[in-house]
Amino acid sequence: MPRSAQNLFLALQFADASTLPELLRGMNRVPAMLADRSSNGDPPMCSSCTAPVKPRLDTDVRFLLNRWTPFSLLAQMATSPQLPARLHREMLLTAWARAALLHRYGLAEKLAPALAAAAPSLRSSLSAFQSARTPPAQHFAAALTFLLFPGMNPYFLSRTPYFTNVSPPIDKLEVSPGWEVNASNWWGVVGSKCTTAENPQGRGPSAWPLSFPWPLPDHQAMVWSSFGYQAYHPIFALLYSRGGPEPPPLLTSAQVAQAKQEWLQLTSLPPAQNLLASEVLGWVRAHPTDPRDPHALWLAAAATGKYMAEGPDQTTPQIHEQALHMLKTRYPDSTWAQTRLP
Repeated sequence: MPRSAQNLFLALQFADASTLPELLRGMNRVPAMLADRSSNGDPPMCSSCTAPVKPRLDTDVRFLLNRWTPFSLLAQMATSPQLPARLHREMLLTAWARAALLHRYGLAEKLAPALAAAAPSLRSSLSAFQSARTPPAQHFAAALTFLLFPGMNPYFLSRTPYFTNVSPPIDKLEVSPGWEVNASNWWGVVGSKCTTAENPQGRGPSAWPLSFPWPLPDHQAMVWSSFGYQAYHPIFALLYSRGGPEPPPLLTSAQVAQAKQEWLQLTSLPPAQNLLASEVLGWVRAHPTDPRDPHALWLAAAATGKYMAEGPDQTTPQIHEQALHMLKTRYPDSTWAQTRLP
């Protein structure tokens, strides 16, 4: 059976899953083809598109994980041995990010060992997070982790920008890929807003149109899994005729209600660079002798400075100036005070 047909059957199973193993089996799909944005259905020409194809999260799967999956179930899914390594890693990254932003630190600590094993470059940051023993210290450790790894995101996105190596620490003079001005960095950074009744600020994947058809992936490597351009296959049009995936039978009404509450919490967060930089400023004011302060302030200034021109919030330049001023005046002799911003 062609891989594309297999994926369609898996999608049908996913939509009707009544047990967790069925749900996980239905989301484990290998793209039928990868193509760059210029292929338009022709055989892929880019070298990266001909690399061995590994499982990816399809459009309907991402929609359900973002919109209808409560964090307790997401954490359970992320640690399931039923997932292949690539999906296991992506699920852990997103689950930990969501736990940290929702201040579910107990669950974040439980996920940390598995995430450190799946993404070794995060090990040092996760160890610092696990060593934090007060809520402010946990807030700061989590914010510092996000700043160091801008590919981390509480949402499952259509693009796959940094899941191969997560993202290198931003501690070099040159501008690294993690600091390109695009919506792949954290969440709610750039891009037009599309507000809905459930997301009045128009942030996160809720800015996707919730009516069919769904948007096309906008990263260089398009995913052609069960159907040409993502959700345009007729079977998907029939399966999700009401505008998008609905909660599968597996989810109880209580779980759906919890997922809705968590969704509203996530989509109400301030833009990433403002939230993370503000956490850093608050920590430095209260703990001026912490040896991590100069580096954290540099990261905060770099994150906000990159988005002053295109940022979604007028407070971004103010936060940038505060971080830069604090770095230059409080730690003038530090290496980071002398390091050029990207």
